Amino acid sequence: MSGVLGIPGRSPRNVQVKISALQAIPNNATTAVAWASVNYDTSSFWDSAAPTRLTIPAGWGPTKVSLVGSLDFETNATGLRSITIQKNGTTRLVEAVLAASSAHFGMNASVHHLATGGDYFELMAYHNKGSAMNLQVSVFVPTFSLSVIG
Repeated sequence: MSGVLGIPGRSPRNVQVKISALQAIPNNATTAVAWASVNYDTSSFWDSAAPTRLTIPAGWGPTKVSLVGSLDFETNATGLRSITIQKNGTTRLVEAVLAASSAHFGMNASVHHLATGGDYFELMAYHNKGSAMNLQVSVFVPTFSLSVIG
């Protein structure tokens, strides 16, 4: 069976980006994650000139997309951690907030959303441990993906 969700004649339209080194997140500042490279990108959603964004190509839409993000914060038991998927720099689509733990700290967020050409999405990281904190790549590699689903 070929195509998107098994629909004949429809090619998959999706992207997944990742970080490949530690990335510092300032204390008490919601920060867009800058992606270093792409695992796959079938429709030019990611551009290294705007490394925080997954952008719907001009002329598309409206179309339904599925967005999934994952982050891995360094171990520290102070404060809160959050992960947010944001649209066009201002609209928060989904956010997960957890109290810090002395154990490994991975977080995920996902949402389905209607988008049109030019819309862009970012994965935002936040913490308030008191000083800068790194996103890690040693336990699992943080990723952000977008798939067109309708």
